[in-house]
Amino acid sequence: MERTYDTFVDNGLFILAYYLEKEIQEISYEDIENSISIMSEKVEEYLECEKYSNLKSMVLFNSAVSNPSLKNVKLETPLKEFLNNKGSDYCAVCGKHHANINMNLKGRSYLPNKPSATYFNFSNNLHNINVCPYCLILTTYSVMNCRVNNWVYLYNSSDNEFMESFTITRQDENNQDILLKAKKLKENKNRINILMEMIEQNATFSGQVEMHMFSNGKTEDINDSEKIYSKNIKLLRTMEELSLLSEFRNLKLGWLLVGDKLEANYINYIYDSEKEELKCSRELFDFLNKEVNKMDNKTIELVDRITKNLVDAKLDISKIRKNIKGVKNIKDFDEAVMELEEIYLEKTGERLFDTYEYNELTNIRKYVKIKNMMLIDLI
Repeated sequence: MERTYDTFVDNGLFILAYYLEKEIQEISYEDIENSISIMSEKVEEYLECEKYSNLKSMVLFNSAVSNPSLKNVKLETPLKEFLNNKGSDYCAVCGKHHANINMNLKGRSYLPNKPSATYFNFSNNLHNINVCPYCLILTTYSVMNCRVNNWVYLYNSSDNEFMESFTITRQDENNQDILLKAKKLKENKNRINILMEMIEQNATFSGQVEMHMFSNGKTEDINDSEKIYSKNIKLLRTMEELSLLSEFRNLKLGWLLVGDKLEANYINYIYDSEKEELKCSRELFDFLNKEVNKMDNKTIELVDRITKNLVDAKLDISKIRKNIKGVKNIKDFDEAVMELEEIYLEKTGERLFDTYEYNELTNIRKYVKIKNMMLIDLI
């Protein structure tokens, strides 16, 4: 079966491939049909483990595994009913003509957030959806890759190696916890730290990773996602190779990778501006400065020359650092640069930069990197 790149369907597909010991490309529709009994048992066994029991209501609310009135109904019953309602209408998830728009789906029990929000509801009826039984079944299986950290979260990536490695890790943990009758954890692992742990375990993926957060409960309607771009996955990989990843994690820098916030904020975490001292090793300091602030040699030489001139002029470098550190946007940076020009001209009688260099310094696409480089040079 081809990937749909829907978070839930793809996770279900990789989980099924794990238990059938097949590659996802080898999974057929017949495999999905024949898997219902055994996979339903595995889902039920997983959700009966105390450690994962809250996923019943957070993912499959009001379904056969969570509705008290359906306590005598096995999960395979509704899944087989979905299959019996297979049609020839277009499926909004996989694009195949296996959907039946007249199939009745009670609420959002088996499709987290989708019947009520994401998908078009025919004739405004939340019970009728254009999603095929195969996608419904795989979505139900996806609960076995879910974890809770305030909300339920689930990873997805276009990188098949990540998905396979992630699924193997999850299912091995599930099976061990079921065997040991694991209790609920008082504290759940941070989802960013889990990703970094996978990198430390030497998986070789480098593609973009999306962390999908949701709750499918009665009173909640949470459906959000965060991304870690491939360039930051590669950055983590390089740190792991240089034995710097553990220190990076200990400094709690991981969250800055989400939404690509590292460039704008990392210096605050590795340098104490009040004590004027590093909060990390010199190796990590040099590595981040080099990797996060990659620029052309001409711009680097310009920044180096300007900061050297400021130091040679014996200006108040501590005050200059503080002003640059306080920059929040391009307008603030523009004002800070012009202030440097004024105080340098007043002290030396010379210009700090010409008009062309000013335009280069205040380039909106590069100013954050330039700001970082100026701070680093002045540390």
